Amino acid sequence: MAVPEGNEDGWLASELGGSTLPDQRLARRLLHIAGRMSASPGQPLPLACQDWAATRAVQRS
Repeated sequence: MAVPEGNEDGWLASELGGSTLPDQRLARRLLHIAGRMSASPGQPLPLACQDWAATRAVQRS
């Protein structure tokens, strides 16, 4: 599904807003990770995250 230009946050919230996670921090992390991945479709995780710390944080989630 294509993300409308300039509406990434709204698109992510509408797609993932129904997810039930036990903690609000996990929900924020899900949106953050999905945002990074949708900004770089088709890229491997290290390239989508752009640095080693962010890659490790995604892998921990």
